[in-house]
Amino acid sequence: MPRSILTHVWLIASLMATLGAAIGVLLANLWMDRADRFTAQATLAMLPVQDVPASEVSGLWEVLNQGQATRSAAIVMADGRWLDAGASAAGVPKSDLGLSAGAIPDTTLITVKMEARSAAAAGAALKAAVDDAMSTAAAATGPFKLQMIGGSVASTSATPLQMLGAFGGGGLLIGAGCGVLISRSARTRSKSSVLGHSSSHPAQVKNRHSRDERIDDIDCLDADDEFETLSLRITSR
Repeated sequence: MPRSILTHVWLIASLMATLGAAIGVLLANLWMDRADRFTAQATLAMLPVQDVPASEVSGLWEVLNQGQATRSAAIVMADGRWLDAGASAAGVPKSDLGLSAGAIPDTTLITVKMEARSAAAAGAALKAAVDDAMSTAAAATGPFKLQMIGGSVASTSATPLQMLGAFGGGGLLIGAGCGVLISRSARTRSKSSVLGHSSSHPAQVKNRHSRDERIDDIDCLDADDEFETLSLRITSR
């Protein structure tokens, strides 16, 4: 490939890659403004109620160790009806919240998570939802109670560097690819135009030769007529 063509391709690809990276960074900034999410998590332990006779405690722990009671309680805790209390406590629309819960395998523990647009909203909504649902979830599983043993709040959004790298790098690759395709398309059209112009030359040359041959034939006929006229004059003399 000639050096000039390589330079042309590199220039277009570089320009398109730069444009794609700039658009990617812009989209990353817009996404980060809207995608900030925080998750508050609470860990609950399911235990036998205190007023159970001592003779029945071992049987209740055996039931708990089977996991069915904690799974049932987790299903109740994840019910969307508890979002009303969470939204009211956090002062945010219910649509901004996300509630989930699940039993930790081979334990008597349950994790409950609340997602929101801010750490404060996530924490307040989780506390209200857990307080509202805890007694109902425990009662649905038998003579058990739920006790909160831990909690935390963390951001679940990607870091700014990760977002900029992902969107900027993606835009860079897409822009470079588009630049190469545009350059190849332009070269293909240019080659087609040159070939079309060259293919028209043989017909023009052929027409010129035919025209020259007709002129030569006419000149020959004129020469023959002059020769015959000269011969007649000599004979008449």
